[in-house]
Amino acid sequence: MSEFTFDLDKVTVGDIVDIEDTVGMAWDDIVDMDSPPTKVLLAMLWIVKRRDDPNFTLEDARNTPLAEVQALTVGADPTGAAG
Repeated sequence: MSEFTFDLDKVTVGDIVDIEDTVGMAWDDIVDMDSPPTKVLLAMLWIVKRRDDPNFTLEDARNTPLAEVQALTVGADPTGAAG
C-alpha cells in the first residue's frame, strides 16, 4: 500500500486546470465539498504520481487498485518545506 500526499503548497495553476477538467467541476466547488466524488481522488492521485513519474497518465491512475491507495492526505507539507 502507498500513501499519497496532495500538498496544496505544490499545486500549480496547471494542476488545478487538469483537476477541473478531469472532475468537471470548478476548483472552489471541489475544495468546499465534504464528501468529494471518486473522480476527485482519481485526479489527485494522477497529479501526485506524475510529479515523480511524468509518464504516469490519467489512465494509469484509473488502473490503480484501491488496495494500493492507503490514504490520500490533503494539506500543506507538515515540515514546512518549500518545493
